[in-house]
Amino acid sequence: DRITPATTDADRDYVLNKCGINDKWPVITEPFIQWVIEDNFCNNRPPLENLSSYNVILTDNVEAYECMKMRLLNASHSAMCYLGYLMGYRYIHEIILDQDIKEYIEYLMNDEVTSTLPPVPGIDLNLYKTTLITRFSNSNIKDTAMRVCMDGASKFSKYLNPTVVEQLKSDKPKIHFSSLAIGAWLRYITGVDEQNRPIIISDSLADQLNLKEIANKIKPNVKHLLAVKQVFGELGTNEKFVDSVQQVVNLLYENGSKATLKQWLNMYKS
Repeated sequence: DRITPATTDADRDYVLNKCGINDKWPVITEPFIQWVIEDNFCNNRPPLENLSSYNVILTDNVEAYECMKMRLLNASHSAMCYLGYLMGYRYIHEIILDQDIKEYIEYLMNDEVTSTLPPVPGIDLNLYKTTLITRFSNSNIKDTAMRVCMDGASKFSKYLNPTVVEQLKSDKPKIHFSSLAIGAWLRYITGVDEQNRPIIISDSLADQLNLKEIANKIKPNVKHLLAVKQVFGELGTNEKFVDSVQQVVNLLYENGSKATLKQWLNMYKS
């Protein structure tokens, strides 16, 4: 696990000027790094546990760590990027430094995601979530919102939808902040921002499914989009989920992203 933004000309110039190396594709990364490795080797393995600087975890249950990473890190990334882009931000650190978005992401992680996670041995989840906010706030790597916005149609099924599915099994499901993330994406894929400027959408599955055309044809109605099983599975048949996302999208069109976020926090934060 390590955030690695796309390489830019500025990165190439920096490496050339700082190191004297004409590297055509330097990989710029954040300081954080974590390796989770299944301790199941066909022969003797190297002493990976001694690589403390690489934050190596050896386990017989990789799935639990993967679930934690996808539902907390990846889902939060997706949740903030579309809403942040609609609000006019273009870098991830700018987005998370908006205090309303930071509060929203914290509620998403704490109130909706955490209770759906399996036990993750050796991980302090509160510390992990705090570390995520710090990582997202790193202005030095200049991670773009556009990079994180890519391929949303395929990301939601892996990263955010599982949280909604688990929550809906409860008598009192908490899905409001997940719905906000999905509603912001449905607004984003219309391809026009709140200032009527075009949004360049890079999403191969959305292209295959003609989601941009559908979104523009039926906006602000979301029922047909949520019925696309390649993205949402059976969630589109759940009335609570559909109603929650519809409420988000209605507010986004009526009031804009900033006002919608404030209103949503006022209505649903505990």
